[in-house]
Amino acid sequence: MARLNIDITDEEHQRIKALAAMQGKSIKGYVMEKLLSPPMTDDEQQAWDELKAVITERVNAANKGAVSSKTFEEVTEETLRSLGRE
Repeated sequence: MARLNIDITDEEHQRIKALAAMQGKSIKGYVMEKLLSPPMTDDEQQAWDELKAVITERVNAANKGAVSSKTFEEVTEETLRSLGRE
């Protein structure tokens, strides 16, 4: 069996690890699927870009100390109320 090694930054590793975890896949499985699959459709790319923008905004806010004092349960309840899904 052949082996492939590549050098990536810690940040790149964390991004790949998170993307794989979000899909319930191993890093190897995720990377192989991405390498051997067709490229994203325009709709998939747009959705991905929107998700990255939201996450980047939230990470930047958190890094600046802009975090909520509410519990996860409080945020969930507020969100469900606002959506009419209590």
